[in-house]
Amino acid sequence: MIFVYLFEHGNPPALCLPVDPAATWAEFKETIRQMYKRDPDAVQLTYFDDPFTPDDSKTLTELGIGHKGLLKIK
Repeated sequence: MIFVYLFEHGNPPALCLPVDPAATWAEFKETIRQMYKRDPDAVQLTYFDDPFTPDDSKTLTELGIGHKGLLKIK
């Protein structure tokens, strides 16, 4: 289990979520859809401050998302 922070610009504070690092992006992005009522495929994402374009079939670990990582949603 790792903790990942999700931050939506204009809607602070960031949420800290426990997630399974072996979860695929396709599984994890449903969290974004449910919590923010936004289509994860239609938003701009950054990991910390770097552009982030995930692959649905890869795990969070494979995508480089680590413990206390910060995903920002625009």
